[in-house]
Amino acid sequence: MNLKSPAARRVRNLLLIGIFLYVTCIPHGGLFAFMLLPFFVCAWVIDALVMVRKPEQRARRAERVLTWVLAFCIAGTVNLYWYRQSRAYANKVVGAVMNYRARTGAYPPDLQDVGISQTIAVHKWMLVYGVSGKGEPLLIYPAPWDGFDTYAYDFGNGRWVYWAD
Repeated sequence: MNLKSPAARRVRNLLLIGIFLYVTCIPHGGLFAFMLLPFFVCAWVIDALVMVRKPEQRARRAERVLTWVLAFCIAGTVNLYWYRQSRAYANKVVGAVMNYRARTGAYPPDLQDVGISQTIAVHKWMLVYGVSGKGEPLLIYPAPWDGFDTYAYDFGNGRWVYWAD
């Protein structure tokens, strides 16, 4: 098989897009898309210049640029989904904790006490809950697009606080 043929180039491009989507469409994978985007924008500008100067390459390069732009749009949409779902789950946990406090007057020592699976909270959403020795609760989870930044719930003010790392 000729590795320079149009079919081989398409297969190679689709394989790379598949790897890109596999890495960037998982929770906290958006960081990789953010890191790669400036390099891709530079390549797209170069492709645009070549398309203007060499019309015979226009179709091939336009196809490549459009498929990669679509891949970045898919990664962005999936990461937006993870962002909204993780916040919705975290708000569910906050509601359960606040209901427990309203009933008992104290914060629950564990999420199991409010009917939330600790396994799902930790493994799927990386949500961490605990109560200090003084009875102060702590609820945090990492930002879905970047595993280094976190959201923490301020129980005193009733709002989420973004902690950038």
